[in-house]
Amino acid sequence: MCVLNGIRQSVAVLHRECVVLDIVLEVIMADLMADPLEYIKDLQVSLKVRDSVEFRRLVQTKQALQPGIFWDFATEICKHLTNAIYEEAAVFFETCEEGLKYLIENGNPKELLIIILEHIDDDRDDLKYRTLMEATQAILLKIPTRRVKSLDIALETLFGHIASLEQPDECGLEGEEKKLLEGDPKVARIGEVVKLFLQFLRPFVWEVSVNNPNNAREKNGHQVRELTRCILKLLSHPLLYVDLSHTDDTGQVTKTLCRTDAEITVQYLSQLHTNFHKLIMSTLDSNAHIERENWMKQERKRTRIEDNIDKQDGILDDVDMDLELEEPVPEDSLACFSYLVHGEQIGRRNWPCVYSHTYTLCHCLPFIKRLLRKRESLVIYKGIFLAEAILDNIPRKTLLADLLELDETTDFVLVLIDIMLHCSVTELRQLAVKLLPYFINKFTLQGRYKLMEFVLHKTSHSGIASLVVKMIKDQLAAVLKSKDSGKPFVGASLEKLVSFALKLPEGATSDLLDQSDRIMAGLNLVRFLVLSDSPTVNKTGVWSRLEIIEGEFLNPLKTGINMSRAHYDMELKNIKSGRKTSDEIEMNVNVNGVNSLEMSEQEKVQVLQNAVVTFDLMESVHGRVSEIISAQKNAQKTDNSASVSV
Repeated sequence: MCVLNGIRQSVAVLHRECVVLDIVLEVIMADLMADPLEYIKDLQVSLKVRDSVEFRRLVQTKQALQPGIFWDFATEICKHLTNAIYEEAAVFFETCEEGLKYLIENGNPKELLIIILEHIDDDRDDLKYRTLMEATQAILLKIPTRRVKSLDIALETLFGHIASLEQPDECGLEGEEKKLLEGDPKVARIGEVVKLFLQFLRPFVWEVSVNNPNNAREKNGHQVRELTRCILKLLSHPLLYVDLSHTDDTGQVTKTLCRTDAEITVQYLSQLHTNFHKLIMSTLDSNAHIERENWMKQERKRTRIEDNIDKQDGILDDVDMDLELEEPVPEDSLACFSYLVHGEQIGRRNWPCVYSHTYTLCHCLPFIKRLLRKRESLVIYKGIFLAEAILDNIPRKTLLADLLELDETTDFVLVLIDIMLHCSVTELRQLAVKLLPYFINKFTLQGRYKLMEFVLHKTSHSGIASLVVKMIKDQLAAVLKSKDSGKPFVGASLEKLVSFALKLPEGATSDLLDQSDRIMAGLNLVRFLVLSDSPTVNKTGVWSRLEIIEGEFLNPLKTGINMSRAHYDMELKNIKSGRKTSDEIEMNVNVNGVNSLEMSEQEKVQVLQNAVVTFDLMESVHGRVSEIISAQKNAQKTDNSASVSV
């Protein structure tokens, strides 16, 4: 009995002590709660001196979760998650990361999300971006049923950092030189930042992926649309301006980080959409709708302003001047996307096989044209590669001439010509030179005729004209071997084409050196025609038009050659003898239309000698053409005489 009483007394004492301890703790907590500024001050000191131990102690008090302190506490942590602090004190940086994780697990998620997004938006530090983006992902995954608007805001804010990435410098690298781009810090940064952003998107894409058996696409259609828009925007900037295709000597594709990012981007889109054609068309329709809506909003705003102007004193009443204009998906994104799908064959299985290659070409021509009109060489390369990849699937002589009624088709030809003439990268000019005849030869006979006529009519450049004239000669060779009628490369239609091909802009006074490529191609064309098509057959009709050819081309050319060579011979003698004449030829180095320094005397002599050689070559071919014409005429006369005598 005594023992039992003793136990009861001991329990009573312990109870009193526990009560006292609880009272003491409550007093201590009340004191702390009474002065949150002191807590924040201690926090700021620990952060300033990089004191990991004191920082952990402050976190463990759990006072950071109190409403009056949470905002300031989270703000201070976000301020110190920078690359500078990581380089200065890596251990303390990790301690701050632990503190942020504690807030994510125990704090108010929506309030913390606002704080984090504010600091992502205000900073361009990639390490801070990565850390806060991972925190944003963790918060959003904690609130799966209440994050529709939060995810939209997060995507917009996080993409703002990507939009700020600098484009790589335009170096105009060619061939193997493009491998050097992998060492460009700007390219490396683009690859890393886009990789981080794609990692952020992964769980949200999977939630609504067609491959996820538990997806909720019907309920989360808004999430599908916003993710699609965001992913497509990556292809506009920055991935459009980096090299997404690199082939080594073995023909194997060497995947750079940016190339891997591009593949993941297309992979995500394939998880969101099974039909890439439908995706592109719906995006274009959505863009048109957005542009209409934005226009209507601006019109309503203008109307409200006009209605609220005081007609007496011109004072504008209080009108909401801010308009929330939705931004459409850049068409550059769809162009780059088409390049990846059709050019690089990434996700090609998501392009429906029901569409013919001709339809695919027409569908992609606006995107090809958009890429080719850019100034950046890597973007132009994407356009050329995309066009070539699609044309590879189209058999020769199958495209109908009706396609030329589309502005996109002729615009494509004009853009190619512009690249051939003005692009500063030699490789791209050469690719364009190869692509133009490759494209023309995909058309039927009527289409090829129209395209050749179109090019000759639209350009006065000697080099391009000579390229087309050579194509005309090759086509005529096929016509003469064929048993078909050969229309329209015979008769009156051919006369029209030949009149463009055999053209001296100013007759005998034309600049023969400037037009030398075109003239030589024209002479070779006439030589081929008079040799291959005899006067008795005259399938092409060239002999019926011979007098016009001689009067408008051959005879003025002969006169021009004699005049030009005599003039250049005289100038050459003057320079060698040290004399100057009043009509001395002015010569200088011309680069891209800009005159450089004057030539030296030796350089002038070399240029003049080359010019004389060019005139000699023209005269030689001209003489051979005249001989063939005379021989063919004499042969015809002989045949006629023999026929008469018989």
